[in-house]
Amino acid sequence: DIYKTNDGGATWNRVFTGYQYSFHFLYFLNNSVGFAYNKGLIVRTIDKGESWLDYRSGQQSYYQNSWPSDFLYQDSVLYAAGYQGRFAQSFDLGESWINIMGAGYMLGDIQFTSEKCGYISTNFGRFGKSVDHGENWEFIKVDHSFREIFFLDDSLGFALEPKLWYGMSGWPSYSSIYSDELYKTENGGETWSLLPIQAEGVSRARMGDVLFVNKNIGYVIGGNNLILKTVDGGFTWKSTFASNDYDLEFKSIIFLNESLGYVLAGGDWSKGIVFKTVDGGENWINVYESIDSNQRLQSF
Repeated sequence: DIYKTNDGGATWNRVFTGYQYSFHFLYFLNNSVGFAYNKGLIVRTIDKGESWLDYRSGQQSYYQNSWPSDFLYQDSVLYAAGYQGRFAQSFDLGESWINIMGAGYMLGDIQFTSEKCGYISTNFGRFGKSVDHGENWEFIKVDHSFREIFFLDDSLGFALEPKLWYGMSGWPSYSSIYSDELYKTENGGETWSLLPIQAEGVSRARMGDVLFVNKNIGYVIGGNNLILKTVDGGFTWKSTFASNDYDLEFKSIIFLNESLGYVLAGGDWSKGIVFKTVDGGENWINVYESIDSNQRLQSF
């Protein structure tokens, strides 16, 4: 299902339902046009989320047989990356797509920090960078398989690397022994340094998202009620969410300025909760809680 708020998160109304699978990602290009997707299903709205249409028919859906991992709208160009290594551009709000590459890697987050300079995360120890509007990409060997990335400018960025193990089935699973890791670059992804995630009461961190509001203040969120804040660029951290009433996995975080922000807790097997802060993450207020586990929230 897809929900919409018109009062800053105080109340939420369901605007789309009817499909078997949960949507894993929601992305708006502007106030009117947005996309949501999961498992090959893509729906689009052009009326501020009031109505949604299946977007897989004909040639309109470049990703009909490839599960997208991220969308990005930058300088009138819509970019889309796929889990099968496909990357494309659209100049007409997604009506048609131009294939840019098939990378051979599982593509993840896309981010452009300027008109020309863009970044993309991959698995298999590669990190993608473009300096020509996304027309060409250099995949830098970094010995890390980044998932979420967040860049403040062309040079300064942060990236999460999940720690996985491979069992008898051959499929990756999250490790219960090791913590996910956070890395920082100050030279546009050429080199990366590990930022220790150490805070009182945190022994292992399964991180779901990273966000910085400036070069000093940032957040990482994840499982076991994890919301950590730094005020020195990631060198030290403190926990800002303490509650005996919840056992949550935080999935997504947004800040509209240094004070006002939201985090979303949910997942595949738990109901969703949205928390709001008005004091830069020092305190969090429950502003929405789904009524049952079938309303599993995934993304802002």
